[in-house]
Amino acid sequence: MTRLARRVSYRLFYGNAISYFISYGENGFRVGIEYRDDNRCRHIKRSFVTMQEYYAFRIQEREAEGNTLLLGGRLLQQYIVDAFTCIEEERLRWVRLNQLQLRCEVYEGLKDAVVRGETTPSSIGKRIVLPSSFTGSPRYMIQNFQDAMAICRWVGHPDIFLTFTCNAKWQEIQQLIQKTSGLKVEDRPDIIARVFKIKLDELMKDLRKGHHFGRVIAAIYTIEYQKRGLPHAHILLWLHADYKISSNDEIDKIISAEIPDLDEDPVGYSAVAEYMLHGPCGSAFRESPYMNRQTNSCSKHFPRLMIMDFLYIEEEMYLKDMLRNIDLTFIL
Repeated sequence: MTRLARRVSYRLFYGNAISYFISYGENGFRVGIEYRDDNRCRHIKRSFVTMQEYYAFRIQEREAEGNTLLLGGRLLQQYIVDAFTCIEEERLRWVRLNQLQLRCEVYEGLKDAVVRGETTPSSIGKRIVLPSSFTGSPRYMIQNFQDAMAICRWVGHPDIFLTFTCNAKWQEIQQLIQKTSGLKVEDRPDIIARVFKIKLDELMKDLRKGHHFGRVIAAIYTIEYQKRGLPHAHILLWLHADYKISSNDEIDKIISAEIPDLDEDPVGYSAVAEYMLHGPCGSAFRESPYMNRQTNSCSKHFPRLMIMDFLYIEEEMYLKDMLRNIDLTFIL
């Protein structure tokens, strides 16, 4: 039996490989699955279902059907990873078989390589070029970087850097997880991804059209995933010239390192107290994960010095938020 990877297109492959999910041997994905004759599908130019659409269909909850797949826990995670691997392999296969359409002949040829002075063996001979339309490819990353730099050339440096983090305790996530007793949040990455994307879209809509920080003329963001599986987005905003931040008071209205007043802002107080407070450290808590074992001090430089006003240090290009000695405390 060979150990080399092989491409399998048999429609019953998944039924044989993961019988704990497909116990009756139903068909898996196959080429040629047609769309339903439905008004919702008439705007689609394709005639057949793609692999990504098929697997997205498989991991949806339906009241009239059993949800054995979605109750699989870590087996569901393995199923999703396998499905994504199949989707990406199919996309790579299309790129490999359609290099002529991508005009990749300009990258090939030993003579051209010698003329350019390339001496690395890996750059000589036939190449498989990934286009910028392939997510994660070098050309994809370069194109997005150049688009961001073009915005900077047009309107200058960004005014707001905002981080939006997924919270596993969101009400929408908890309500859906409670329906599947015995499962943890990390067992349903599909719910995490959907709820986060919906909230991110609403946040971007509020920032662009709600003028929360003023009129926004450009905005970009990138989504990253933490080691524990929760996504977060880094957002850059460019404000109109009439709404540029020009004073310390305006900065203090946007950024705060203080605990909000419980009477004036109870929602902000509870959020900061639950999610944004530094844990105990110092000589009394030497085993704290925040402690630097070599210097025997907090690696996050706590406790911070009290600052009565916003401070911007030119040499470090780093601002220090206003941190007044106010009578607001919270016991951890």
